[in-house]
Amino acid sequence: MDLEALRSKVVKRVFRAWVEDWEKECIKNKDVVSEIRLLDKYKGLVFYDADDDKTYTIESKNMEWYNKSRKKNIDGGWYLLATSDEDEMDTFLIEDELCLQIAETPQADGIEIITRPVEEGKEEE
Repeated sequence: MDLEALRSKVVKRVFRAWVEDWEKECIKNKDVVSEIRLLDKYKGLVFYDADDDKTYTIESKNMEWYNKSRKKNIDGGWYLLATSDEDEMDTFLIEDELCLQIAETPQADGIEIITRPVEEGKEEE
């Protein structure tokens, strides 16, 4: 029996810690297929929001659709629903900053985080 193989982590899910090209289109499409595709990527992931000093878990069954509103300063599209460690629910825009917060927060066993490779000749912002 290979004990080293048993000790190694089994990856059940890979999270790419950036907004992928396919997501940009899904975020703006108000249909069930787009919502499900986005949920498949984000459901159950955990992130720490330093602004609130709270840890959130992303809901696995629903997202929130917002129409664009200049008055309320809201970009239209799908937003993630997440519950804080204090059992408060809030919505979050899908953006690279949120993906980085997810990458920096310990996740459940079996979730592998991949960060975007830095392109040669380009520095991170």
